[in-house]
Amino acid sequence: MGTSGAYGGSGGQAWSRARRRARRLPPNPTDGDLDRLIQAVGDGLPHDDPELDQQAPAQVEPAAPTVSWGPISARPRAGGGEGPGTGGGRRGGGERPTGGGTRRSPRRVASVGSRAARAGAALLTGDTRTLAELGLDLADLVGLSPAEQAQRIAAHMVTGDSIENAEIRAATDALILAQIQAGRPLSPVEVAQVYASAWIIEVVKTELGAAYRDGSRPADEIRRIERRVYDTVRASVEGLVTDGMETMDTEAVITEVLGRARRVMRASGMGR
Repeated sequence: MGTSGAYGGSGGQAWSRARRRARRLPPNPTDGDLDRLIQAVGDGLPHDDPELDQQAPAQVEPAAPTVSWGPISARPRAGGGEGPGTGGGRRGGGERPTGGGTRRSPRRVASVGSRAARAGAALLTGDTRTLAELGLDLADLVGLSPAEQAQRIAAHMVTGDSIENAEIRAATDALILAQIQAGRPLSPVEVAQVYASAWIIEVVKTELGAAYRDGSRPADEIRRIERRVYDTVRASVEGLVTDGMETMDTEAVITEVLGRARRVMRASGMGR
């Protein structure tokens, strides 16, 4: 999955379990197969509260009224390179770094996502002052293609050659491009859905990438399984943003969605 190079994934029981389940997926996984994989992914997703590591997988949250996302034309789509933050190829950062451990922080992820949302909105509205506050110059972006604009902003906002930076940079790229292609600034809940989905999928690419490189699967089978896995991740994130979040600022909404996504994904597969 993705281009994680020689990196074999993070340590810990959760990611080891996720990689075992990924390797054991049949050519045409059932929903139950995917749910059990997503449960292990949820266990492995990072958080900023050490006490959560001592807790059992969360129970599924009760259903709540959800926001209608509407037609966001640039929502990341699963598949080999078919959309930002989802395919096998990578933009805005080249190959994923291959060495060292990861120090993922949802707080940092949310902070970058909030700034990226401001940058995308400022680009669309020609707000040179906000762009300048973020260290960007509208003149440097005008004339570039949407993909190039997204790549330029993402590369500016997330610097440094590390696995976690590559993941955030790819999710930032996906968010900026989604805003540009939507032709309007996205609301905080829309930002959270696009960005959280893209980032979690990037983490999945990093952690499960090596699980498919044993030579036992043909390339088309790998792509088919990847699409199913990414679609399952995205379905786990969608619907988590409730009407009450519309009064929260963008960073707070992203933080809340990441936390809820982890809890819901940890509960996937329970009882199956």
